[in-house]
Amino acid sequence: MVIRVLAITAILASGLSYASETSRPAYPLLDGDCSEYATLAQAQHRVSDDVTLYVFQDRDYVWLCYTLPADSFGMADLTVAAPGLEKRLNLHVSAQLGEWPADEPDAAPATADSGQWWNHRGWSGTTVPFNGANAALDKAGKPKVDYNFRMTRARELQLSKQRFGRGEWRWHIDIRNVADGKGGQTSLRFPKEGDQNLQAE
Repeated sequence: MVIRVLAITAILASGLSYASETSRPAYPLLDGDCSEYATLAQAQHRVSDDVTLYVFQDRDYVWLCYTLPADSFGMADLTVAAPGLEKRLNLHVSAQLGEWPADEPDAAPATADSGQWWNHRGWSGTTVPFNGANAALDKAGKPKVDYNFRMTRARELQLSKQRFGRGEWRWHIDIRNVADGKGGQTSLRFPKEGDQNLQAE
């Protein structure tokens, strides 16, 4: 009887321990939700009244997550100079992911169906969510398709130190299609001038 009680107590204790561990994540999940960063992030930056940017790193990765006001798409171009890169890179996150040298804007994909998209490596980000399509006929009776995308309340990126290297990173981020509270959209840059430094350990 004593053994059975001890066994039940041990099971309950392990369950409580698991519950407490699962309610406090040790790492972010790349899901476009910044809620866990309030307790995890090592840095927090106020980009605007409605946008907060969090930065978290561990031994292998750097995460960035920024909140967005309602009715925002919040696409981003993150420009990074780091020890593991030959040139500063532009990391683009919208409905698609892509990268190109920051000082070669003509190297960016010219069209949405370009084969130059999805060339990213050593990093990823949460894209603007695809939300179906509507097929119809235009005024000339020709078929057309309208694609739908969902707005979001946050966007998240994860960068590998194996790709970008350890040491000093210099970066800035341009965030577009942020609701301005007046029915329009605006663009934001952080920092407003120059670069932000990050010591990738």
